[in-house]
Order: sequence, then structure tokens, then C-alpha cells
Amino acid sequence: MDKVRNKANGIRPIFIFSLPRSGSTLLQRILSVHPLVASTPEPWLLLPFFYALRKEDVYAEYMHQGVAHGVRDFIDRLPDGIHDYHDAIQGMAMQLYACASDPNAVYFIDKTPRYSLIANEIIQAFPDAKFIFLWRNPLAVAASMIESWGDGRWNLYDYYIDLFPGLEGLCDAYQCCPAKSMMSLKYEDLVQNTVQEIQQICAFLEIEFIESMASDLPVEIAQLGDVSGIMKYRNTVSDKSCDKWMDTVCNLARKIWFRRYCSQIGQNRFEIMGYQESVILEQLREVHTSKKFLFLDSVRMLWGWIVRFVPMRLFKESLNKAQQGGW
Repeated sequence: MDKVRNKANGIRPIFIFSLPRSGSTLLQRILSVHPLVASTPEPWLLLPFFYALRKEDVYAEYMHQGVAHGVRDFIDRLPDGIHDYHDAIQGMAMQLYACASDPNAVYFIDKTPRYSLIANEIIQAFPDAKFIFLWRNPLAVAASMIESWGDGRWNLYDYYIDLFPGLEGLCDAYQCCPAKSMMSLKYEDLVQNTVQEIQQICAFLEIEFIESMASDLPVEIAQLGDVSGIMKYRNTVSDKSCDKWMDTVCNLARKIWFRRYCSQIGQNRFEIMGYQESVILEQLREVHTSKKFLFLDSVRMLWGWIVRFVPMRLFKESLNKAQQGGW
């Protein structure tokens, strides 16, 4: 255990903050080629510890609201309060990162897209970490969710948490993150100017650029991560998916949804990500639609609205009654 603690003191985490389908698996594979960088596919390690403080949006058999009250009361009694709690999370994570790293590694990549929901907390708890904000045209992200996870069928109601609160959380965290600890990167730049972008990342991490990082990517299949991208492009980088999103906007219902999504994102967030809302809207206007999937999409959009609002509200009410002894 002492060896693990000593190793943990020499490991520095790299957090890749992005939405799903934004190229984070590709970036992780690129950086993992370097002998000083270690990683595992998607740890999802930190979410429960930060969500332990949240009273809403967590549902569990053990009555999560009671946990949130208890943990917060415990934290209030610590000498340095929330700072002690953050230090404990950091210490645990660093030990586990060290256990998962090769002996010579100095960095460990924690790439978990749902960290968009706790990005601000991670930045506060890991002041010595490096943070890479990886952006992708959000319409391309949504289209990729439909194609990769829905086999072309409408399914975005399943990913509301990523497309809306997740994107908002990333933009807020980016504005609060210390400039010296973070860099911003666009997926489109990564796949179109791969060598130049990798060189900039290496300079940010203060590690030597290795040519094989752009051409000799590891192929590791896991339960989580971009399995389809790994299998499709194997050990190479491809820019074929940059404008492919427009093919997914195949009918009027989808075009209206995508336009409304742009409006909800807003110009300010587009600028934070490095995009121009007007350019993306112009691309969207030029998309020619047909009646493909129109009826099925309309049914699925209605179903998504029902699933999101009605059952969850009833579930919340039932759970509150159970916790209050109403059964």
C-alpha cells in the first residue's frame, strides 16, 4: 500500500470533458500511445461521490435524500468542511489511478462523458489536474447519437441529460476553469489537422510529441466508450464524420427539432465551444428533407415527451410517499 501511495503522489490526472459522441475515445486512444500516459476506457468513478451531496435527481432503494442530508451534515462538522471531503475524494481517486497505471506513467486519463454533470466539482477537487475540453458541433453530436445508438431511429429523448444539462454544465465549467490548467479543442480540428493538434496537446501536457500518436492507435474494446468508432476506423484517424450529421436530418420533424436545439443552446454557448451559430443554422437551412422516418419519428418524439415527463413525475411522487411512510 505504501508503494501505491508513493505512486499516487507522482500521477497527475487528465480529465477529458466532453459530451458523448464528441471524439473523447479517439483523443484518449491518441494520448494513450504515449508511454507517459495511462488510461482505462471509462472509469465513471467520481459521479457517486459528488452526487452524494445532491438531494434531487437521484433515486435509490436506500432513500438518497437521507444520504444527502447525512453526508452534508457530516461535512459541516469537518475542520475544513467541503475541502476535506474533496481532498478525500482526490486521495482515493489518485490511489486508484496509480493502481491502473504503468510504472513509468506520469499522467492518467479519466475520460467519462457524464462528468459534464460534475465538471465544476471535479475542477475544485483536483486543482493540480489537467483539463481538456473537447467540443464537437452539437448537431453532429445529436446526429451521431441517432445513428450510433438508435440505428438511425429517433432516440434523443434518451440523451436529454447529455444534450441539455450536460452541455450547459460543460460551458459553465469551462468559464470557471483556471486558464493555466485547461485547453480547449474541437473534434473537427482534431480529425482534420491531427498532427498539429496533437503537438499542441503535448505542449500543454509538457510531454514529447511522438509521431505514432497520430497513426498507431491502440484497439481496446470495452463495455463503455466508442466501440463503433474503434471498429470502423481501427488504428487510424478519419475526418469522414465531420459533415455527416446533415444526412441524419432527413425529414421536417428532425429539422425543426435541430433548429430549436440551436436556439436553446444560444449564441453565447456556441461561441464558448468555438462555433458560429449562424454558420450552423445556414448549414441546417440547406439540408433537403423528405418523408423518410417522418411518421415513426413523430410517434417516437411524442413517446419521448411522455416518458420524460409523465412516468418520472409519478415515480417521484410514489418514491416520496414511500420514503415518508405513506404506504
